[in-house]
Amino acid sequence: MDDWPQARAERVAQRLKAIVDWTGKSQSAFAESVGMSRQRLNDAIKGVVRLSLDNAIKICAVYHVSLDYIYVGNMDKLPYRFVRFLEDNDLSGI
Repeated sequence: MDDWPQARAERVAQRLKAIVDWTGKSQSAFAESVGMSRQRLNDAIKGVVRLSLDNAIKICAVYHVSLDYIYVGNMDKLPYRFVRFLEDNDLSGI
């Protein structure tokens, strides 16, 4: 049970990377599109820092993904094209 918060943080980082990959943007371009620094985004993807709620909300607003997906993995309210991307890349279980 002690590893649960770390495991959850790793899943959030994996989902963040999936979102960035789906957009086809570089990390720099993605970060700029949501008002983050490239370094902060890179650190969040690597799991060095946790994605802040403010940044997650910005990502949701720009890319129409849900906080439920980012933090819990619930795919119910995701854009169809993103769900297809996840399925096609064997990422639907993250």
